[in-house]
Amino acid sequence: MQIENKIKYRTLAVFISIVLSFGAFVLYKINYCLDDKLNESLDYKNSLETKLFNKIVSQHSKKYAKWIDILLKDDAVTEAFSLRQRDLLYEKTIDTFKEFQKDNSFVKIFTFRLPDGSAFLRVHKPKMFGDALNKKRKIITDTNIEKKRNYGFEVGKLKMTYRIVTPIFKDGNYIGSVEFGIEPEVFMKVMSAVVNLNYALVVRKGMQDVMLKQKVAIIKDDYLLFSEDEFFKKVFKIISVKDRIFINFKDKKFAVDTNLFLKDHKGNIQAFFLTSDDITDKVASSNSLKQTLTLLILFTIIITILILNYSINYYIKSIKKMFYTDELTQLANRNALIDKIKNTTSTSNMLLIDINSFKTINELYGVSSGNNILMQMGEIIKKIALYHNMQAYRISSDEFILFSYTSEKILDVNMLQDIYIAIKEQSFSLSDLDVLVDIDITIGGVSGETISLEKVDMALKSARNEHLEYVLYSEKINTKKDTTKVVQVRKDIKYALENNNIVPYFQPIVDKEGNIIKYEALMRMIKLDSGKQEVISPFYFLDFSFKFNLYIKLSKAMIMQSFEVLKKTDKCISINLAPSDILDNTMSKYILNKLKACSKPQQIVVEITENEDIKDFEIVKKFIFEVKEIGAKLAIDDFGSGYANYSNIFELKPDYIKIDGSLIKDITTNKESQIFVKNIISLSKELGVKTIAEFVHSKEVFELVKSYGVDEFQGYYFGAPTAEID
Repeated sequence: MQIENKIKYRTLAVFISIVLSFGAFVLYKINYCLDDKLNESLDYKNSLETKLFNKIVSQHSKKYAKWIDILLKDDAVTEAFSLRQRDLLYEKTIDTFKEFQKDNSFVKIFTFRLPDGSAFLRVHKPKMFGDALNKKRKIITDTNIEKKRNYGFEVGKLKMTYRIVTPIFKDGNYIGSVEFGIEPEVFMKVMSAVVNLNYALVVRKGMQDVMLKQKVAIIKDDYLLFSEDEFFKKVFKIISVKDRIFINFKDKKFAVDTNLFLKDHKGNIQAFFLTSDDITDKVASSNSLKQTLTLLILFTIIITILILNYSINYYIKSIKKMFYTDELTQLANRNALIDKIKNTTSTSNMLLIDINSFKTINELYGVSSGNNILMQMGEIIKKIALYHNMQAYRISSDEFILFSYTSEKILDVNMLQDIYIAIKEQSFSLSDLDVLVDIDITIGGVSGETISLEKVDMALKSARNEHLEYVLYSEKINTKKDTTKVVQVRKDIKYALENNNIVPYFQPIVDKEGNIIKYEALMRMIKLDSGKQEVISPFYFLDFSFKFNLYIKLSKAMIMQSFEVLKKTDKCISINLAPSDILDNTMSKYILNKLKACSKPQQIVVEITENEDIKDFEIVKKFIFEVKEIGAKLAIDDFGSGYANYSNIFELKPDYIKIDGSLIKDITTNKESQIFVKNIISLSKELGVKTIAEFVHSKEVFELVKSYGVDEFQGYYFGAPTAEID
């Protein structure tokens, strides 16, 4: 699948996912809002029903409480009750009860009770005596205790009743109470005149032993349903107190609530009405709206996807052009070339053409002029590509590529030469500056079945290194094997650092009699090769350590171990420092701290090489003065090897000058070395600085340099570097 198709389908997939997710979210919100709207309308209706119910109850309470108060103001009533004259009391109250029932047929109870709660006279049933429930009736017992009027719903033998219990006093003494009871259906009847209600009564299970003669339809949890209606039986099995459910029954949709609570005189819920609303039409209307909006959203999503598909196709073409085209020259770019190489299965040719020192052109004439040169080069490369049936690319600032399949023409040195000459013969002009610019180029070429930018770049670098105009790639210039070596060296250094395998080896330095007076600590790497321990010279890894930014760690490891050895010997030890050690602030502080912590700094000789790498001599000078103040000595290493600033060297006031081994190794036969060494020794003696000859490898060399006046000697003639100090 081409990259543009991948981009297209992935982008479409992302956008479709987003659009569908958004559509699903909108549909969810629509469903939620419509359902919420339905719930809100039901909540509002229930709120009105609750307020209306409570208002009706309150109105009836006030009305009948007032009538009871009027009755009790009749002294004949209270007198008959206080004297416990039952017949007289009945005679005085029966008319009032009849008025109650005439006003409201749901008035069922009118009972006078003694202070212990027992029934004295049931005006509504005067022939009924005894009371098995008086002590279970909280509204009765609480009125007797509190001696104040109580209102509330409470059950009796037959059913739930709204009761008003009023205390009766005679001459300030509590003589009992009168109980008024009305069935709660009266409240629902009044409400039904305002709202259409279908309802059923549910009572707390704890009241079952009070309602002795009432048949229970269903018992669930803490409540009892008193209804034989199949609808409410079904509802009661799944609904909870203070809950609302939606239920389908006989092809209709109902909302059932428990919003009408019947509370006792203490505000505790004793029962509640299940009320149902037929919401079939409302749900149908809501569902119809949902379907319409769903279709509208789906239509919008389809249109959006079609627009997205068109837009993505358009922008992919634009992006593809930007992605595969160099903006300045309008040639194909590096991305296009990489795709081309990936899809190449046959033998191919590739040339890398680089403008030499293009940075200088930008610096001399400006970036704008440099861009002008690149555009002219692009046109030239395009013409050459057309002539040779190749494709032209610009892959970086000043690098161009020519690519072709070998079925057209096999790349050889003659073809490289022709292309080189064709470009060199071109004139590059900067019209705004009225200047003709000479352009120099280098070309690398590669041909074969496995061509790559890496190989053509190797050819280009080989041409530069050999100062050639062009080079055709061959295996002998393959530098990838060097890369493998570099990677291995880095691994070896890292492993050695992690396992404390960077160690000092010590080579003796002797006086004129051959007595060992000090040692030079030389860095070595311990490497395991096929289970055997191998000591590796720094020539293998030291130069690479600078490139890997690992040299400072190597140097710290060497210094730390050298100071540990110093604790066990009375001989001096020379430690080599590179300019980077001194110029690195962290490393220089580490060295100074080690010297300050050392109990015998006078046995340390710091060896440095004075060369052109030292960019800031003042930093070096300050460091050396601090070293010498602590008590350590200074040696200038590799003196005479090449560059040397004598004023800098002697400004440091060294204790030793080590004559480089390149002057010593053939001094017995090399006249120039003899003259140079004699002059170094003479100059050193004049300045009071001792000399050390390095690379003393034979008795003849030792005797000769000793005769010249060298003070100390070092080399394999006296001993190779070893891990231990004698």
